[in-house]
Amino acid sequence: MEGREESSETLRRDCACRGSAGWAHLSCLTQYAASKSKAATDGNSPSGDVLNAFTDPWAECNQCKQPYGNRLGEEIADSLCSFVDANYANTKYCFILQLEALNHKLRLVAKRGEGNFGVWDDVDQIAHDMLGLVEKIKMRDFHPCHYLMAEGNAYDELATELIYRCQKAKMYGQEDQTQKEKDLKQSLKYFRKSSSCIYKKLGSEGNVKGQDMNLGSVFFARARAVGRFRRWATARNPQPHGIHI
Repeated sequence: MEGREESSETLRRDCACRGSAGWAHLSCLTQYAASKSKAATDGNSPSGDVLNAFTDPWAECNQCKQPYGNRLGEEIADSLCSFVDANYANTKYCFILQLEALNHKLRLVAKRGEGNFGVWDDVDQIAHDMLGLVEKIKMRDFHPCHYLMAEGNAYDELATELIYRCQKAKMYGQEDQTQKEKDLKQSLKYFRKSSSCIYKKLGSEGNVKGQDMNLGSVFFARARAVGRFRRWATARNPQPHGIHI
């Protein structure tokens, strides 16, 4: 067609759309998401509803509403982090938006880690970057509702990371009992910190209905992680001394 520019970029799709619907270039998906995020934060402070409106366009297909996953989801998450750094670096709420972007990326990367030990180095880096941002947010005296969910998520994934690292050591015949006990205790500390953040989140808002779905997802994910923890901890020691969750 005359006047039409052909793009060398590959069409992508990772959703429930059928037929030609849902296929798009990564750059088009990020441009659409960026416009929606800018509209969501235009003149608004980042409350729960605003943060959801800010991240949702990067997290799900705008047509079928299925969350992006796999490699496309992670690439869009990387684009979200870059978008925040480029457009909000000098704003009052930059740390909160950076934290929200990393929290979204962490969930996607950690999900891939369930079948890939190598991913957990990335999980560790993202989670610690998030905790660093949490400390900066606390120094600015923002309401805890702005960071508690993300903080709890970071601790939860750090705990799960230790479990997978120990499973890897066992699988490759590199298990060390002293290191195992050390990792058990550290993982338990992280789980407790995660639980504390969630309970504080519940108590920090008079009306948490808007957060029910997110909180439910966190509790479900944590229940799965604790199940893995218990199965792994008792695999070679049916009654581990002093380990209780």
